[in-house]
Parts: sequence; structure tokens; C-alpha cells
Amino acid sequence: LTSPYIQLPEIAADEEIWLRFQQWVLIGSWDAARVQVSYETEPRTWSAWETIVSYSTSSGDWAYPLLDLSTYAGKKIRLGFLLEQGNSGWPNYSTAVSSGWYIDDIIISKF
Repeated sequence: LTSPYIQLPEIAADEEIWLRFQQWVLIGSWDAARVQVSYETEPRTWSAWETIVSYSTSSGDWAYPLLDLSTYAGKKIRLGFLLEQGNSGWPNYSTAVSSGWYIDDIIISKF
């Protein structure tokens, strides 16, 4: 899931920008759920995706993570929510299928 671009505001030294969202994660043993950021380096050119948090365990409960976006203040960004399915590797390449990753109520706030 990739967001449209978002222009983040500039911030003073004592301010921060935070991403908050609700999530429900129930993923397999070798899977990962990653929140990523890409920013515009020049008009219509975007940086490589940077992972700001990766979840490899799951609870099956709703959580409300708070992630710091202050590094990207003043930049035009895109948010990515990437669910990767992995496997156990050689020799069996086992996978564990589960319910997935549900995301809701995405908010970006300046404090």
C-alpha cells in the first residue's frame, strides 16, 4: 500500500512530526510487516524506500504505533506499508499463512 505524496512542514528545533495509525497484525513465522518512507529528491524523482519500522511478530490485537517522521521535515514524502511473506529456506521452504496486516486511521501530527 503506497500513499499519495504528503508535503511535511518545516519544524523548529523543539518540534517533531509523528505518524500514528491503528494496526492489527497476525502474520506467519517468516513474514514481515514494514512501514517505509520515500522522499522526493528532485521534481518527480523519489529516493529508495527506507524502512522506519519492521514488525516480525504479531499479537492479533489492535495497536496504535507512534513513529517519528522528524527526519523528513520539509520534504515531500510517500508512505509505504509493505507485507512480505517469507519462508523457512532450504530444504523445505515452509510458509505460515495467517490473517494479515490491517491498517486504519493514519494521522500525521506536528508537535
